[in-house]
Amino acid sequence: MRATVVHIVSSTLPPNDVHPYRTGAWTPNHREWDATDLDVVEGAIPDDLAGVYLRNTENPVHDSIGLYHPFDGDGMVHQIAFANGAATYCNRFVQTDGLRAEQDAAQALWTGLFDRPENSKRGDGWGARGRMKDASSTDIVVHNGVALTTFYQCGDVYQLDPCTLADLGKASWAEKFPSPTGISAHPKLDERTGELLVFGYGTEAPYMQYGVVNPEGQLVHAIEVPLPGPRLPHDMAFTEKLRHPQRHAPVLGPCSVGPRRLCAEVLSGYTDTIRRGAAAGGDGRHPLVRSRPNLRVALDQRLRRG
Repeated sequence: MRATVVHIVSSTLPPNDVHPYRTGAWTPNHREWDATDLDVVEGAIPDDLAGVYLRNTENPVHDSIGLYHPFDGDGMVHQIAFANGAATYCNRFVQTDGLRAEQDAAQALWTGLFDRPENSKRGDGWGARGRMKDASSTDIVVHNGVALTTFYQCGDVYQLDPCTLADLGKASWAEKFPSPTGISAHPKLDERTGELLVFGYGTEAPYMQYGVVNPEGQLVHAIEVPLPGPRLPHDMAFTEKLRHPQRHAPVLGPCSVGPRRLCAEVLSGYTDTIRRGAAAGGDGRHPLVRSRPNLRVALDQRLRRG
């Protein structure tokens, strides 16, 4: 194997970092690599296997402002390319506006998922929650020959060459999408038509927007989806009905939450499951509860607070 460091992103994380989500298997990587002649551990790569495997990840660069969540790291795309019975590897940071601003400042400028937006050091930001860094670290999909990365709280759509991971800037069609928070992660590719189905959401009416990007990478359809209140959809499944919004109105479930609130219905169902387990003769301890013994009490307290 031959490996070359292409670039090192400047980090201010302590060299002896002990944070559980920044050590061990969670240890961040600040080097961008190109590696060729990869060693095959077992068997052989088929000669007719040709293509790329892409994976988007969160990779922290600076210590957090307040509480840290593993989703707060900057986007980094990993790629393995297969051709002629061989494989190569490369990785690149997604060159978001937030990453570049924090590189210039040599510190975190926005709070993450677990902290309050008013604690951010800058008054601007991205996302349905507001004043958050768009790390474009949640999802990656290839459309019109371009790899697109997106953020779970909504934001810009960043483009990379899927074969080289070269930075191709922001998708211009996303700037025309009528959502004040941008595009959510997990757009869906209709493999039959080549269309990309996208959505965005926020805390103000009409609370959601839906759109269609044609195979040539042009936004050809966009509508508002009026809802009774804000929703927090992490992912959506698009059906044939949603492909024709003129004839069918999209419908979401009854869980009405804002991006900064927990869904009481979900928490209630979770605690009910714990209680049923205890009533059936077990200790009622879900694996997550076993690792965090105070979780059951915390959930009950959160429910009582509403």
